[in-house]
Amino acid sequence: RADRRGDAYAANHMLFLFDASAGIGRNLSLGGGATLVPGLDLGDNLFYALPKIGVVQTERVNVAAGALVGGVAPENESPISFGIAYAVATFGPPTRSMSLGAGWGYVNGDWATRPALMLGGELRVADRLAFVTENYSVPGTDVPLLSLVARIYGERMSGDVGVGFVGGSEAAAFPLLGLAIRF
Repeated sequence: RADRRGDAYAANHMLFLFDASAGIGRNLSLGGGATLVPGLDLGDNLFYALPKIGVVQTERVNVAAGALVGGVAPENESPISFGIAYAVATFGPPTRSMSLGAGWGYVNGDWATRPALMLGGELRVADRLAFVTENYSVPGTDVPLLSLVARIYGERMSGDVGVGFVGGSEAAAFPLLGLAIRF
């Protein structure tokens, strides 16, 4: 994450999802990303922007508001726009924090009437190792999205390896992999 002016990162998640972000002001960051799936036409891949503003930034409390604004433009089909406007609060020091968030999603301009909810946390267990979880409840479904990863830190790089879980009647687990480079 790039929360301060001059901070920047680039990341890859699950081999086909790329994103980057840069701090462009005191509490403002701008990022974006795309899927790049081999064999798909460029228009069949997702593209998105990630603006975020820090509202409160202290040593133990951070509150931010942001959005994911994206779309896909399949050939010979109508483009689809999607996204979520959110607020998130993180409590605690970076070595052991908890995050709570809520966001209202939309598809083609139709906004959800209830927010998706997020509960997450990070626990640093060693100088270069933390466990990170993000868990979501999506309105209108009984399908929670859960994750737990081990995050390994280097000087300018971090890597995630873990498991994601989609609940509900068709429950499934899947591997999570990620790599981020800070500039």
